[in-house]
Amino acid sequence: MASPEDLYVLILGETGVGKSTWINGIANYMQYETLEDALNGEFKVLIPSSFVHVDDDGNEKKIVIGKGSKDEVLEDGQSATQGPKEYVFKTASSTVHLIDTPGIGDVRGTRQDKENFDNILAFLTNYEKINAVCVLMKPNNARLTVSFRFCVLELLSHLHKSLEQNLLFCFTNSRSTFYKPGDTLPVLKKLLAQHNIGLTLDNTRYFCFDNEAFRFLACLKNGVQFEDEDKEMFAQSWGKSLKITDKLFQRVKELPPHETKSTLSLNEARSIILALTKPMAEILQVIDNNKRSVESVKKEIDLARGDISEFEKSLKFKGFDIERQILDHPVTVCAHKDCKEFVKVGQTQVTNTVYPVICHEHCTIHGLPTETTNDDRLATCLAFEFNTGATLAKFIGKPVSQFPGYKTVSAPDTDVGDVTPGSGWFSCDDAALKKSLTPAKREQYEKYKEEKFQEDCWGCGHSFKQHMHITYTTKVVEKEFLSPEVQKEIRGKQDLKAMKDAAFNRLTLAIRELEEEKEYIMTCATNFGSFLKHNSMVPYNDAFKDYIDMLLRDEQSKTVGDHEQIQKLEEDKRNYEEERKVLDNPMRAAKECSITTEDIFVMRDKLIQLKHNGKAIQDALDGILSARQQLSSPRVLE
Repeated sequence: MASPEDLYVLILGETGVGKSTWINGIANYMQYETLEDALNGEFKVLIPSSFVHVDDDGNEKKIVIGKGSKDEVLEDGQSATQGPKEYVFKTASSTVHLIDTPGIGDVRGTRQDKENFDNILAFLTNYEKINAVCVLMKPNNARLTVSFRFCVLELLSHLHKSLEQNLLFCFTNSRSTFYKPGDTLPVLKKLLAQHNIGLTLDNTRYFCFDNEAFRFLACLKNGVQFEDEDKEMFAQSWGKSLKITDKLFQRVKELPPHETKSTLSLNEARSIILALTKPMAEILQVIDNNKRSVESVKKEIDLARGDISEFEKSLKFKGFDIERQILDHPVTVCAHKDCKEFVKVGQTQVTNTVYPVICHEHCTIHGLPTETTNDDRLATCLAFEFNTGATLAKFIGKPVSQFPGYKTVSAPDTDVGDVTPGSGWFSCDDAALKKSLTPAKREQYEKYKEEKFQEDCWGCGHSFKQHMHITYTTKVVEKEFLSPEVQKEIRGKQDLKAMKDAAFNRLTLAIRELEEEKEYIMTCATNFGSFLKHNSMVPYNDAFKDYIDMLLRDEQSKTVGDHEQIQKLEEDKRNYEEERKVLDNPMRAAKECSITTEDIFVMRDKLIQLKHNGKAIQDALDGILSARQQLSSPRVLE
C-alpha cells in the first residue's frame, strides 16, 4: 500500500512536445537549486534522449543524454518514448512517481496511437490511484488545427469524467512567451468549450516551464562552450522553472486521488458500446420491415377461404435479415447524397444503401463508430491530407514521377501517419518544385503543406463530416420468416380453420416479440448514450442518433422515398430523444448516473440473446471486435 507521501502523476502529450526533456528537467530542478549546483553535481538522466546543437558558425553537434533502451529510441524522426514507464525520485516531503507515456500523433501512425493507448491503459492497472494527469503542450499553437484538435480530444476521450479535477496543463518551452501559456491558451479554451468540458483554465490549472534550461545543462555536460551572459540567462531560467516545479507538486498534493479503475472500466465499456451502435440501428430497420411483412400476410390468411394449397404457400412468405461481409481493414467512404446509391431488394423492393465512393482504401484511424458521419477524428484520414503522392500529383497537375529530383525511397512495412502499409514512398526537390509554380499556386502550396489536413476530401471534394468508416459491408436480404418447423406445426392442424388460427396466433406473437425487442434495443441505445455522457470527459458523438439521422437523409434524398419508412425513422428518433430527456433531465444530471459499467455488460448479454435478432447482433459484435483486434495487433516485420 502506498504511503501518503507517494504522488503518482500520469504524463500525456503530443509527440514532440518534449515530455522526456521535461521529466529529466523536473528531476534535476528538484535536486539542484541552481544551475551552478547542477553543473558541479551528478547529471540526473531518467530518460535517454538526444538533440542537435548548432553553434554560431553553423556547426552541428549531436547531444546525447543517457543510453537508449527498448523504451526509448534516440534516432531522428522517431517518437522517443516507445512504451509507458515509471520514473521515481524523492523530494524533501514526497516520493514522486512520474508515469511517462508515448506521444499522441506518433510518427508511425494512428495504428501505433491505438497500440500506445492500449499499453497505457494496461500499464495503469498497476496503480490503484492517480494523483494528477499532466497534459504537456507547447505555448505557441495559435490556430485550432486538425492535428491540435485530434491530439487534445484523443487524450481526453480516454479519461473518466471524474478525472477533470485532477487534470493539469504544463506548457514547455515557455521562456519565449514570458512563462505564460501564450497563444495556445485561448485556442485550448475554445476547444474545451466546444465539447462542453467544464474546466476553468486559471493559474491553478496550468504551469509554464522552460525545457531549454535543462538542454543548456546537457550541452555544458557534453563540453559545449557558452558566453557568460548565456549562462546568466539560463541560470535565471533554471530558477524560474524550479519555482514552477515546486508550485506544481504543491498543487498535486492538494488534489483528491483518482481511482484508476473508473477510467479503465470506462474504456472497456465504451468499446462494447461503439461496437453495438450500428448493429442496433440496423436491426431496428429490419424489425420494421419484418413487421410490415407479417401484417401483410396476416391479412392474406384472414382472406383465405377454401384452398389449403394457397394457404400453405402464404406461409412461405419472405422476411428480412442482414448479411455481413467483414473487411480486412477499415475503409473511408463518402456518405454525401451525390456519392451513394440505393439498390432495391426482393419483391417488396426494400432498399439497400451502398457507398461506392471509397476515399481511402485502408484507413488506420482507430476507435471510430462504423457508418457514422460527423466525427472530428476522421479529419486526420489520409483522404484529407495534402502531403501524399496522389494529392500532390492532383494539385501540381502531373505524376509525382515527373517532379524535380523525384526518387523512390524504401521504407519499412509499417504505418507512417494514416498510410497503407507497404505503399510506395518518394522524395523530390521541394525547392525546385515550388519554383516551378506560379506565385499564387506556390502560396497555396505552402499554405496546404503547413496546414497538412483540409476539411474537404481531395478525392470527392466533400467535407470529412460527410465521410465515415466501414469495417464490414452489410446488405438486407430476403429469407423465409417462418421456420420449416413452425410451418410443419401449422400444417399439422386438422382443418383449414385450425391452420388459420394457428398461423394467426403465431404471427401475432411474432409481432409482439418484434415490438418488445425493438423497445429493448431503444432502451439500450438511450442507456448507452447516457452512460457515455455522464462518465466520459469527452463523450463520443451520439453515434446512435447520428446513424438514425443518416438513414433519414438517405430516405429523404431518394427520388421516390418510402414515406412509411421515413415516418418510422422519425418516430424512432422522437422516441429515442424522449427517452434521453427522461434519463438526462436536470434532476438526473445533478446526481451520479445510475447506469454502471456492469449494467453495460448485462445489456450486451441480453441483446445477443434476443430471440429474433440476437444472433445478428452477436455476429456483428464478433465481427467488429475481431476486426478491431486485428487492426490493433502488432505485426512482425521480416
